[in-house]
Amino acid sequence: LTGTAASTYYTVSDDLDPVTGDLLVTPHSTAATATDKSESGVRFSASYKVQMITLVGLYEMLYDVGGVDGADRDTYGGGLVVDLCANYTLRGEYLRTGGTDNADDADAAMYAAGLDRKLSDSTTIYVACATMDNGDASKLSSTGGGHGEKVTPANGDSVQSGSVGVIYKF
Repeated sequence: LTGTAASTYYTVSDDLDPVTGDLLVTPHSTAATATDKSESGVRFSASYKVQMITLVGLYEMLYDVGGVDGADRDTYGGGLVVDLCANYTLRGEYLRTGGTDNADDADAAMYAAGLDRKLSDSTTIYVACATMDNGDASKLSSTGGGHGEKVTPANGDSVQSGSVGVIYKF
């Protein structure tokens, strides 16, 4: 953050899109602050396609999560995309994250699955579901970022979510 009268900053949440696996970025407006510390990260991803199956892998390192000095977190996982036929695609993924500063029992695992139906070159409908299994000291959510209201569980609680939507490319 910079010390201005009003500023906009972006946070990377612990929420993951159940279809793409991307961490969600949220813009915030705020008054001036006294700190210049911000969150940063590096993500490595790869995919490999064999006929109708695509395998996806991800490893991400976040530094100073939430602007907290030394609050670092690693996330890894993989996914599978299966082109069932010309218009249907089945997706599944598993992501695992540790707690910041490797805190005990602050890890979490997310399982997600989805089905896409391509209606045209520009329109796709989808249904997706996800479960976030939290460690005893973790309260990450599987919701938010365009998929309804964010549900913040108590430490150790698991969260399930479902989503139905339309993707329109223009």
